[in-house]
Amino acid sequence: MASRKAKQYCAEGKYVEAYENFVNYFESLEDAYQASEPVQKAFTKLVCKIGTILEHTENIEELIKCYLQAINLFPDNYVAVNNLGGYMFRLGEVDIANRYLELAVKINPGYLPAEKNLMHLRWQQIPRWHFRMLNDKVRNEAYYKAINEVIGQGYCHITDLGSGCGLLSLYASRHPQVRVLAIEDNKLLFNMSQEILMDNNVMNVSPVNYYSTDILESPDKCNVIMTETFDVALFGERALESLFHALTILRTEENFKVIPSTAKLYVTGINSEELASKYWYIPSETLKFLQLHSLCIRQYDSETYEAEHLSDAAITYMTDTQEVFDINLADREQLYRILADTETAYYLVSLKCKKGIIHALAVWFDLNLTENITLTSNPQDPNRVKCWEQAIFYLDHPVYVNEGEILNIRVQVDDCQPKFSLEDKRVGQHKCFQVSKDMISFMNDESLVQAIVRMSEPFYEPDLVVDSNIFPLLGFILAMNIEGCRVWHTVKNNKDMEFLQHLLKINNIPQQKFAIHKSQEVFSPGPEQYFVNFCDPVKVDGSVDVLCGEDDEVDEIMVLKLPEGVVVKVQLIYSEYIEYCNKVNDDNLLGVKIAKYMNLYSGYEHPNLEKLDFIEYSTPVYFMISEDAEETEEVQVTRDGLVNGLYFWYELQYFDDYSFSTLNSSHYKKSCFFLNEPKKVKSGDICIIKMKTEGHDMKLTLE
Repeated sequence: MASRKAKQYCAEGKYVEAYENFVNYFESLEDAYQASEPVQKAFTKLVCKIGTILEHTENIEELIKCYLQAINLFPDNYVAVNNLGGYMFRLGEVDIANRYLELAVKINPGYLPAEKNLMHLRWQQIPRWHFRMLNDKVRNEAYYKAINEVIGQGYCHITDLGSGCGLLSLYASRHPQVRVLAIEDNKLLFNMSQEILMDNNVMNVSPVNYYSTDILESPDKCNVIMTETFDVALFGERALESLFHALTILRTEENFKVIPSTAKLYVTGINSEELASKYWYIPSETLKFLQLHSLCIRQYDSETYEAEHLSDAAITYMTDTQEVFDINLADREQLYRILADTETAYYLVSLKCKKGIIHALAVWFDLNLTENITLTSNPQDPNRVKCWEQAIFYLDHPVYVNEGEILNIRVQVDDCQPKFSLEDKRVGQHKCFQVSKDMISFMNDESLVQAIVRMSEPFYEPDLVVDSNIFPLLGFILAMNIEGCRVWHTVKNNKDMEFLQHLLKINNIPQQKFAIHKSQEVFSPGPEQYFVNFCDPVKVDGSVDVLCGEDDEVDEIMVLKLPEGVVVKVQLIYSEYIEYCNKVNDDNLLGVKIAKYMNLYSGYEHPNLEKLDFIEYSTPVYFMISEDAEETEEVQVTRDGLVNGLYFWYELQYFDDYSFSTLNSSHYKKSCFFLNEPKKVKSGDICIIKMKTEGHDMKLTLE
């Protein structure tokens, strides 16, 4: 029988032959659903296995063909539909991914992996900063007043660049004499804005779905250009390029206004061990045995600058603050001069220093919407807008400066991106390596490093260690201390590999003893008698991989899986930030109704929390993470008030008597599940928290 032969091939690891036999069997039936449920499940498991292998080998065509054939045979196979949707999402094919993921959720509304994948896709379609922007009432009121002021001066033909969901256009539309051309290139936001305009009974706004610089001639009269397309470094989102094009092509009248009218960009030098530890490895005594003190290890620059709320960080301002640009946003020639800069053109800014160490340059801006209305992102100004962080440009190396020393900063504009660097290059004395951000945070988490060092002590002598942590510390320790021990580790990029290979060299560890592979290579264990599988079930963003370390192919080998168990600790909280970053509140929009459209793209979880201000409403309750489980725990409320979140962290149980908590970890961010609506509680109330795990995912809800 073909299905029996297919199962045999699966057991032998002959996946192609197994797949072909399954397909032949299903096609021999009048309806593939006539096959028994166990056979269908075995086929689904095989399809997922083949999909994983094809993705690792980047065989896109065969992967899509495999999943589509499985879906054609079993249209209701929500596992295959979800996996294909998830893969298309990872490829960046968001529209295609959306269709498959929505279908998977429709087929099985309770299937957690599809639900999570769709939520992650929604976050990419509408990033959380949209929610923060729309909820920033200070920003909204300033733009509202500026728009009214300009219209009151008789300017009525408005072009809104990057109109998003249409908030600024809606403000302008309240004046019946006004006509607004709202230009938005994001198709989803454009479609949403059309619905919002209809819902708000607006007739004098014309939305168009274009990137503004692709428009070759003005489609309408224009004597006002308004925009809010600014990032934390002011014009990193190509705002100046859009304005230059609008002044050249879209503006039709000589007498015109631009909102904002002018902008100023500022820079200062800062010292912050807290921020520096995100960018450089800070040498510690715990890792001294790896010879790291002789190296400079820093994050490779995937982005030109980072965004940080400096008001929340421990920092010292080490220089005076200097103005970098004072830009008249209505001056086409000035915009051209800034945008036309080449790699050899630059500006110099001189900063007067205090004595100490400078880690980075902090940048913020003022937006003068009109002569009378100003917004600022200055972290030292109590009236600043909160939706923008500050831009942080890390130096190549920390710089030691003396009191009164002048630090010359080179400022360049390259492809609309501002870039800041030292004019006088200061060469470090150590050999430099650039590694991933996650590797830096792992190495700088002293409590995590100490936990792994301590955990390595009770080992017998394993034949093989598979260490899948971002930095294979356990692998290094056992390779250095156990003569016959071999290590397997995978990396995602060449820079991490180069650094780890250098560590092998300076610590005299032969490469044949410590194998470092690219992540697409699939691990196949040999007949080791004692095999340690050290995975990292907690992701850096604070979520958990329930199935971390699970592999059917190693079940027959004598394996020590670490951690041996994972406990999730959960408590009831209330946090204003949850309301601010996840759901739009129409009360912040000055009478405009947008929330019901935007909130379709809010989520029920917020990973990657570095800091979260909240009020505790219970002591923690505990769940042991296990595969495909549903459990509930009672929790007693400890104070009167409102609850809107389930804050959680993990305890990694390495051995019976030893564990590590991620609560105060600097490597693992925190995560929080949201309630649909805040819940009113009283001290002494009993609430029920439910944990559900399915596949690799976990979800917490308040029942």
